[in-house]
Amino acid sequence: MEGSGFLYIYCLWVSGKFKAQSYGKQLLEYVINDAKKKGKQGVCVISSKKKKSHLADKKFFLKYGFEVVDQIEDYELLSLSFNHQKPFFVKVLNK
Repeated sequence: MEGSGFLYIYCLWVSGKFKAQSYGKQLLEYVINDAKKKGKQGVCVISSKKKKSHLADKKFFLKYGFEVVDQIEDYELLSLSFNHQKPFFVKVLNK
């Protein structure tokens, strides 16, 4: 992935008794505010077209203004850009 200046979310997961208590929203808001304070271009995360157990749900991020900016197979790169810049997947050619 290429996204110079983007803060990348590796994992944001709330489950069990902590679900439905706004912890996911609070965590995401913290990340977005932190990225802005640090002068980042935006925030990005990898999700997928279909729900996968090891990736955050795409619908959650779309609800907070993220958009799909690139895709490779079933994987999608979602981004919330602060200045219209967009990260992207680097295409690797097999030799």
